[in-house]
Amino acid sequence: MYRMTASIACAASLMACQHRGQPRQILVPPTLSGAPPVLDSKIAFTSNRDQLPEPKTFEPTEIYLMNGDGSDQRRLTKTDWNEGASDWAPNGTGIAFHSNKLCGAPWTGPCNKSGLFLMNAYDPGEQTLLTNLGQKDVGAELGAHFPAWSPDGQRLVFNSWANVDGTGIKPPQTRDIFVINVDGTGLTNLTQHIKMKGRGSTADILADDFRPDWSPDGRKIAFTTTRDGNLEIYLMNADGTGPTRLTNNTASDRGPKWSPDGTKIAFESNRDGNWEIYVMNATDGSGQITRPGHRTAG
Repeated sequence: MYRMTASIACAASLMACQHRGQPRQILVPPTLSGAPPVLDSKIAFTSNRDQLPEPKTFEPTEIYLMNGDGSDQRRLTKTDWNEGASDWAPNGTGIAFHSNKLCGAPWTGPCNKSGLFLMNAYDPGEQTLLTNLGQKDVGAELGAHFPAWSPDGQRLVFNSWANVDGTGIKPPQTRDIFVINVDGTGLTNLTQHIKMKGRGSTADILADDFRPDWSPDGRKIAFTTTRDGNLEIYLMNADGTGPTRLTNNTASDRGPKWSPDGTKIAFESNRDGNWEIYVMNATDGSGQITRPGHRTAG
């Protein structure tokens, strides 16, 4: 059975719609819709339905597009490598995603090189490598994943293992949160290799910061971090200042996503013994619930 993961639902889903607060028009070219531009609902998702035949050691995934009712499913990326974490641009036509297609072809096994790419959902053949610093091999070695658009469509926030000075990836391989302009300029490390206290006689080690998401008003970024010893959700200003802890328990909390009105954050947690979706207030992390009537400690 193939695996399919819906990544972004536009103008249809409460938590995934990229417009901030109300539905928006997605203008679909007449050549694709068969009619003049109309209010349309599209979902970009990741699937391994076209994976390579057995035997293989991993299942490459591609990005697909479908209507909000599940019809007209079409493949957007066509490589033998992993493409995923698609995120719609605020204008409803662009998609950012991560891919390890920098490894080249043909497929010979797993590859750790990954970069961020931009493409037009209605002209997917035109794809741009965003995380290319203009330095030899650095773009390929960024290990960039999980892009999220700023509300104005001018920047992307993402996580990466790399050093911004062009020296590539150095052990220990922990991630930081970066922002970059859509023209490839302005690459900035927001979390700056924050250290976490070692346990017992263990020396301090770098925290792992990843899976960021931009607030609807553009002022805050929510992200996952290990700086307290386990996976927790933090909030910080868009310039990296003022980090604030939102979740506080011994379980793992990860993958924050803002609601369109900016008042709630959805996230994943295994605090009840298995992975479930939780929702909390975005300002202070209060009111954490996994289903109506079921509240849990932060």
